[in-house]
Amino acid sequence: MNGNFFQKQVKGIKIVAENSKELFKDVFPYMLIGAGIGEIIYEGIPENFLTNFADLDNFLAISLAAVVEIPMYIRTETMILVANILMAKGVVSGGAIALI
Repeated sequence: MNGNFFQKQVKGIKIVAENSKELFKDVFPYMLIGAGIGEIIYEGIPENFLTNFADLDNFLAISLAAVVEIPMYIRTETMILVANILMAKGVVSGGAIALI
C-alpha cells in the first residue's frame, strides 16, 4: 500500500469492511437456518421429551444427541444457536456440545 500512515489505515479499513461484508453474506443464511431449527425445537418439542432421552442419568445421552443431530451439521454458527436452545430445554451440556 502506498501513501502515508493515515492513507494506509483508511485503505486497510476499507479492505476489512469489504471482507466482513462478504463473510456476513456467506454466513447469514446459515444463521437463519439455525435460528429456524432452534425455534422449531424450542416451540415444537415438549421439554419432557428431551429430558427423558438426554438427562444426566442416561449414560448414552451424548451418543444419542450426536446421532440425532448429525443432520444438523450445517455450520458451527448454526449449531451454537441450536445448542443453546437444547440446553434451555433440559439437554445436558455434554450432549449439546457434542454437536459442535
